[in-house]
Amino acid sequence: MKYISVILLLAMVILSTGTAVFASDDHRDGYRSKFYGKVELLPGGLLGTWVVNGRSVEVDQQTRIEEEYGRAAVGAYVKIEGRSDGQIFHATELEVKQGATGSIDDNSGKHPSEDNKFYGTITTIPQGKLGVWVIDDREVFVDEGTRIESKKGRLIIGATVKVKGHFRKGLFYARKIEAK
Repeated sequence: MKYISVILLLAMVILSTGTAVFASDDHRDGYRSKFYGKVELLPGGLLGTWVVNGRSVEVDQQTRIEEEYGRAAVGAYVKIEGRSDGQIFHATELEVKQGATGSIDDNSGKHPSEDNKFYGTITTIPQGKLGVWVIDDREVFVDEGTRIESKKGRLIIGATVKVKGHFRKGLFYARKIEAK
């Protein structure tokens, strides 16, 4: 009897307002939920549509991104909170639980603060040049402190470069990228 009353009340609300009311943390356009998964695809930079465990996830300027346990990158294991509109999951919070593994051999025998270097070919450069570059299938983090030198050629996709930097928390941070 109790269930019939609830169904009738919900039907009256829908008929009188034309919309259904859901208890979903004040998100009228979808249910609030969370899920965990492996990042399969990222846009250039972090804003845009991600693919996590086969699901499209929209990350925008309002999304809070936490990278305490690793960098948001393809292969990282993440927790995503947000809401779905039925087709796309809109992230309000994204937390890296474990950084991507296997992108660079971290068993160099050197202390994380010591310099490492390698030569390779650029395959991906993010717009604005800050963020994650891909050089010979290695993810390299480039920030404002990275010295980028193009005296011997342009830094474009396909260019050969020498990269110097160090590992920190499993990630390779470039201190210098130089065209060769």
